[in-house]
Amino acid sequence: MKSITTTKGQYSELLLITPEEIKIPYRLVMDRFFYYLTTTDPKDKAKIKELTDKGLEVGEAIKKIIVMEEMGL
Repeated sequence: MKSITTTKGQYSELLLITPEEIKIPYRLVMDRFFYYLTTTDPKDKAKIKELTDKGLEVGEAIKKIIVMEEMGL
């Protein structure tokens, strides 16, 4: 359990426990789009909201954020 970690925006680790109580460490890696779609980070949610308040759909807002990140903005 102590070795389970999360690196924001890259991966989250968790411990799966089967019905037979076998414990399996698991690393969940998401692409940037899915990360933004599922984030609970208030700062990231605010980025999305800022763009959706300007009329963009959520998916388009996320795509724009990703492009801006890639450009270093």
